[in-house]
Amino acid sequence: MAIAVKKLKGEEIPAQYREPGVSEVFRVTDEDGVEYYCVDDVEAAKLAVELSDKGHC
Repeated sequence: MAIAVKKLKGEEIPAQYREPGVSEVFRVTDEDGVEYYCVDDVEAAKLAVELSDKGHC
């Protein structure tokens, strides 16, 4: 399984990330299916690269 990044909006956003000022959350899924959430697109991209690099060591 590859690393995946998906932008979540509205009702797709997990309850713990719903707060004023947060209109989108990024879900990063690693090769093992573990999900991470970021509220910033740059952080999500960095995390995806880090996870991808770990999988190729």
